[in-house]
Amino acid sequence: MRDKKIFIYAEDDCGKVNSAYFELLSKACEINKTIEAQDGAPAELCAVAVGAAGEEAMKSLVDSGADVVYNIKGSKLDVYNPSVFSEALTQLCKAEVPYIFLFGSTAQGTEIAPTLGVKLHTGVAAHCVDLRIDGEGAFVQDVPAFGGKVIGEIITPDTLPQIATVKPGLFQVTKLPSKAAKIVSFQPILDEVESGGIVLKEVHIKKRNSLPVDKAEVIICGGFGMGCDENWELLEKVANYFEKSAVGCTRPALDEDWAVDEGTMIGTSGKTVRPKLYIGAGISGAMHHVCGISDSDFIISINKDENAEIFKTSDLKIVGDAVRILTALEKRLSKE
Repeated sequence: MRDKKIFIYAEDDCGKVNSAYFELLSKACEINKTIEAQDGAPAELCAVAVGAAGEEAMKSLVDSGADVVYNIKGSKLDVYNPSVFSEALTQLCKAEVPYIFLFGSTAQGTEIAPTLGVKLHTGVAAHCVDLRIDGEGAFVQDVPAFGGKVIGEIITPDTLPQIATVKPGLFQVTKLPSKAAKIVSFQPILDEVESGGIVLKEVHIKKRNSLPVDKAEVIICGGFGMGCDENWELLEKVANYFEKSAVGCTRPALDEDWAVDEGTMIGTSGKTVRPKLYIGAGISGAMHHVCGISDSDFIISINKDENAEIFKTSDLKIVGDAVRILTALEKRLSKE
């Protein structure tokens, strides 16, 4: 008999299931292999949907490879509200006592997960870069610490559930065999829950003129070493010579307003990317950025510091001024 449950939050994304769910389900399946080897039986993989999930979303959850789909329904759950949603999840957790509860580090996930942790008096590991079961059977959550210079191991040994949030795009989706998951309806008691405060009123989807960095096959990424806003245009010029390309940035470049779209930031607090080619210009190589590019097929780095940390994870290292080198590259590409 299974005595462990792994919950995965299935966030509604305009009528569909947010992609973070499928990434976390794939990772949970990997974790489950260790649990089965240690305990003799796997944990139960459970999708958790809050609100009236549409027909398309429910079908994708049932066919996703989960064992159970918890469909939490209620009159106050038609519109997203963090206090109401977290209370509904709290009541489900008290009833079912999951071993692990995983959330994507989305706008919803980063609000609900810590609130749920407070309500259940348990720990929450935020922005994890890896999840695993160690040799002692403990659930270990790897989190960058000290500005990304080290990876800290977080363990919550005494309380359940053990809650973790993971940035979307970090784990790859594995196609799991469909199990025709069992649907379990759960109706929490929300009569006394205040539904004021922050309430989702409307959703506006921003259209991008360029390919999202996590979908690009070629990424030209700039860091603080690019120097100024005018130099930043070089990245766009070089990227335009490649098909399925995008321009990415690091946190310092975003803070300087050289990159105006936070969706182009790469790293543990941004996007995780897996391009065929990554070119990093003027990037020092802080751990929180490197974690976001480590699965790239080929990494080229340009930095005038021959001891830059980024070179340790690069396939091709170019020591020199990033602006001068990109200028020369753009001129060469224009003649091809």
